[in-house]
Amino acid sequence: MNFSDLDEIEQLTQSLLESAQVELKEHQIQKERDSKIQEAADALTLRLTPLLAQIESSIAEYEANQIGDSLNRKKLEQQADSLRQQLQDVELNAEKLVDAELLRQEEQLIAQQETQAITRWRTQLKADLLDLIHDQNDFYNATDTAIAIKGFTEDLKAIGALGEVVDALMAQINAYDRKASENALPTARLRGTYEQTLTFIAEQAQRNRLNFEGRTTSFTPRRTQSSSRPESYSDLDGKVVIVGGHDRLETAIRNRFRGSGVELIWATTQTGPQIWAQAEQQILDADLVVVLTGYASHRHTEGIIKATKQCGKTPTYVNTTGMTRLIEAIVVGLKSQVLSRQLKKPRTA
Repeated sequence: MNFSDLDEIEQLTQSLLESAQVELKEHQIQKERDSKIQEAADALTLRLTPLLAQIESSIAEYEANQIGDSLNRKKLEQQADSLRQQLQDVELNAEKLVDAELLRQEEQLIAQQETQAITRWRTQLKADLLDLIHDQNDFYNATDTAIAIKGFTEDLKAIGALGEVVDALMAQINAYDRKASENALPTARLRGTYEQTLTFIAEQAQRNRLNFEGRTTSFTPRRTQSSSRPESYSDLDGKVVIVGGHDRLETAIRNRFRGSGVELIWATTQTGPQIWAQAEQQILDADLVVVLTGYASHRHTEGIIKATKQCGKTPTYVNTTGMTRLIEAIVVGLKSQVLSRQLKKPRTA
């Protein structure tokens, strides 16, 4: 074991701890959901009931005075009907309010985790780029490194490391520059900002490539943590049919997988029968079918489950109204499909 191995162990452990923290918090949020819904329902009832009583009292006065053709009375009666409906649907309305708030909290948790992960990744990236710079043992290779570094300018700026990396790059270039030692004037020196300096060196490297065809310095990270951005779904693809959940959850999940190759076919409890029928038709060539049991009735899901089994597939059941478990189910499900296909491929001699 060396220090590089320890770095990897430390980062992996930290990542696991952060994931566990998010999962435990999400579990706690879900446990509190029922009590929060009841509290919200009580609060809604407490505010709506007196309003309905006042309107009914006013309508009774119109009735007592035998005023039947009043526009105001008609509006009062319409409002009374609306309030009665809201009181009848108070549990459903409370559920929507609570789930919207819980989803917002969960999005904040996931955003915090992603921020921590991207910061760790950028820190590791800086270390890898410094290693890359120090590995170059001639003037042209050192200069050529600027091209690889330039692609990570924004990441380095985000952690305040651009100056450190560009300083190291200039020092390495000058260490192998014979002209600099002869003239006592370094070829690589600060030209404006660090970003402008890096751009200048990268452009010079591009010109050098024209003079020395085939010369390139590629960036292959030594540490696997910096080889790809954390929680990046860009390499994930497949068709996923999801049934259940609510519209806000759908929007949040779609945003999470934006930029990936994941195609989401979603029928929420708020969509009409036509959307559910369309989702059912997509099952045949779907890579994954997810049933959200925490937010879907048996009446809605029965046809989907039956169609899935008829296609020889097994639906994935996720008992949640939040994001964390659903994201995990999609990622694990699609990656499992890829692995299964790879294992089924015949081995070539």
